[in-house]
Amino acid sequence: MSKTLYWGYIDREGEMVVEPGFDDAGDFHEGLAMVKVDWRRGFIDREGNYAIEPQFQAAGDFVEGLARVMDDDRWGYIDQEGKYIIEPQFEQADDFHEGLARVKSGDEWIFVDRTGMKVGDAPEKAETERWANDAALSPSLAGDEYGYADREGIMVIEPKYCEAGPFREGLARVKQTANGKWGYITEEGKYAFKDKFKQAGDFSEGRARVLVEE
Repeated sequence: MSKTLYWGYIDREGEMVVEPGFDDAGDFHEGLAMVKVDWRRGFIDREGNYAIEPQFQAAGDFVEGLARVMDDDRWGYIDQEGKYIIEPQFEQADDFHEGLARVKSGDEWIFVDRTGMKVGDAPEKAETERWANDAALSPSLAGDEYGYADREGIMVIEPKYCEAGPFREGLARVKQTANGKWGYITEEGKYAFKDKFKQAGDFSEGRARVLVEE
C-alpha cells in the first residue's frame, strides 16, 4: 500500500511544530504561510491554525500586509483577515513592493496602489527580485557535488552534497545522495539534523516546510 505525502513544518531543532496534513505549503511571511488542501489554498499561523480558510485557486505570500490570491481565474489582494482589499480583476499579479504592485489588466502591464488604482505603466518583466541572498555562504558546485563558498569564492564547507539550498536563518537544506532524504546543516558544516525529509524548504520566520510520508 502506497504512503501519502503531506507537508508540515519544523522548527530550528528539527521538531515538527505543525503536523503534516497539507497537499502543498509555502514559507512563512509576516506570520502566515500559504497551504493547499483539496485543491484550495488558505493561510495558517505559526501554530498551524487557519488564519484564512482554504478557498482560493492560487495564492502568494503576504508582503506589506497584503497577499495576492486568485478566484474565478482572476487575481486580487486580501489582508491578513482574508478580506479583499482589491477585488479579483487581473490576469496576472505580483507582490507589493514599496506600496505598488505590478499587474496585468487586459493587454497592458500597469502599477497599482493599495486601493487598486492605476498609478502608471509597468514593464512586461519584473525589474526587482523579492529576496536577496545576504548569507555569508552560498552553494557552490565543484565537479558533481555542492559545497559552500564565502563571498571571496573560497570553499568553506567541502563539496559532498548532490543538492544544496541557500543558508536562511543560519541553516541550509542539503541532500547527500540522489535517492536520499534532506537534512539541514549549520554554517560550520555540521548537521543540525540529518536525512529526515522527502523534500524540504528554506527556513523563514523560524519555520521550514517539509514533506513527510504517512
